[in-house]
Amino acid sequence: MPADKQTRCGHAQPAGQGHERGVHLVGPTTQYDAAGIHCGSVSPRLTEWIPELLDQLREATTETVRTQTPHSDSWRASSSLLDTTLPEWTSLENTWDDATAEAVAYTQAITELALVDGDAESSYHTQRHDELRDTVQTVGTGRGAVNAGLGALAKGPVALHREFDATPRAITLALDGAAWTDLTDRRTGVRALAAIAVLAAGLDVRVVVSPALKRHLTRRYPQWCEIHLDLTQIRDRSHPHPHRVQSHEPTTDECHPAWQALDGLERTPGKRRLLTNLDATTGRTYQDLEHDHAIDIEAGTVSRYVLDLETRGLVDVDRRGTHHSVTLSERGQTAVAVYLDAAGDLVHPEQRRLTDDLTENRGESLAL
Repeated sequence: MPADKQTRCGHAQPAGQGHERGVHLVGPTTQYDAAGIHCGSVSPRLTEWIPELLDQLREATTETVRTQTPHSDSWRASSSLLDTTLPEWTSLENTWDDATAEAVAYTQAITELALVDGDAESSYHTQRHDELRDTVQTVGTGRGAVNAGLGALAKGPVALHREFDATPRAITLALDGAAWTDLTDRRTGVRALAAIAVLAAGLDVRVVVSPALKRHLTRRYPQWCEIHLDLTQIRDRSHPHPHRVQSHEPTTDECHPAWQALDGLERTPGKRRLLTNLDATTGRTYQDLEHDHAIDIEAGTVSRYVLDLETRGLVDVDRRGTHHSVTLSERGQTAVAVYLDAAGDLVHPEQRRLTDDLTENRGESLAL
């Protein structure tokens, strides 16, 4: 439904916070209400809720398509849309990755659904309609046209709504408490939270969680909660040790966000090498990173690695240009400077503290 017709319930929202792209926690103290399309029982498994969400969003998306293209021919219309959402799609210099291919298939499918009469009753048209809906509903889930991941979700429906909706469309995701707290594979949860963050790049995503689930998410996924929901418990955990938050010793604590953001990367040296070869001011494109021998990772893994590092708050991705550009975030700068050595190996906070103390003591002795 149009953004200006999306209904809201409960208390009113303050001016300027009616519809904003991003992840917003719904609750009496957060100033955000449930709004727009509602998707309940959202589990950590993408295939259990992304298709339903995209199916519910389909009517709004087809409306966006119809209002943003002057063409009645679906091929011409989809091409004009892709010229904005994926400017590089016609480039002869770059080979499509899976995410781009699936995003193109999605855009062509949603455009055909928007412009072609769906009332035809022939078996061919029925089959075609079902195929188009399947393409639309499975994009970015790993079960889509070419089994692409979240990059396809970002380049397909998210990019379309980001580029063409003047007012972000609201969606409400009610997380299934039992499914999240019973989850044993943390990577599945990380992927689901990454999907929510990707959706928030083009939509106003409202998240509903119970108090118990809120505490669980904060403990298990502190970086994501700090970045997107401001639910970090880092300050609370540091209260028993007030000396740890002094300005002269901010980065040698195991509770520091930069160190916590590196959790699990001891098993993925490629992601650490990627971090150490990024800069805070000069962005690097995916293609540039793919051909960097110092990073030495397969081309198909760059987008996946970057997405994970973005979810951890270690990198920022500028998706506005023809090619996405990656830079170190403030947290990433701290992680590289303090918790990674020149070879990209992890440096434990205690090791860093010892090194700093030895350096300080050596300097004092030389001064004497």
